[in-house]
Amino acid sequence: MPRVLIRSPKHAPIVILALVACALAGCEKPPPGRRPAPGRTIEALSRIRHDRAYDRLAAHMSHQAATRVRAVLEAIGDFERANLAMLETARKLAPPEIVAALDQHAVFSQLEAFSAEIAVMSERIDGDAAEVSFIANATPPLKRTTLRWQGDHWEYDPGAGFDDRLAPAIRKMAAGLSAFAADLRDGKFVIDRDHPESLLQALRERLEPGMRDMPAEPE
Repeated sequence: MPRVLIRSPKHAPIVILALVACALAGCEKPPPGRRPAPGRTIEALSRIRHDRAYDRLAAHMSHQAATRVRAVLEAIGDFERANLAMLETARKLAPPEIVAALDQHAVFSQLEAFSAEIAVMSERIDGDAAEVSFIANATPPLKRTTLRWQGDHWEYDPGAGFDDRLAPAIRKMAAGLSAFAADLRDGKFVIDRDHPESLLQALRERLEPGMRDMPAEPE
């Protein structure tokens, strides 16, 4: 569940936005007559994001789904790079506690099967259908996803979670981070260790146009 976080100096996060991103799944081609464990498909998707190996998506889902998912993951990569660049600027001008409050690295850290760490807890196969339960980033709650056997691999349909409007919205948020970093570098903000509220509000305002464009959470 991606969340835009603005941390106070005491590291109490303020949740501005919550958006559900659906998991995707797939697996390697099994030996003849033997199906691989469906949980391996969930683990494979986490590696795809980590390696930025988006070409591998097409082996795990339909071409249409892979295209939508790739667009979102690439946009998230833009956001993460913009965040790192913003933090590099902030470290030159602000004390560590304010830099920590500005950090947006956690926004898209919880991406279901695309999270950094996946621990498969259980698998259940019923004919050509499978259900996998897993924990992302060692953080409850337990997540569940379903897969379908497609001749030689398990396939997952991302459904409505990877809406076509999501990638442009994330890129607009990345642009907001870059604009904030430029204004910070140009001295347009007062950096007050004891009263950082105006600085944090300025960051919120830069992110808000992209957040407004986020599609509604799928039901």
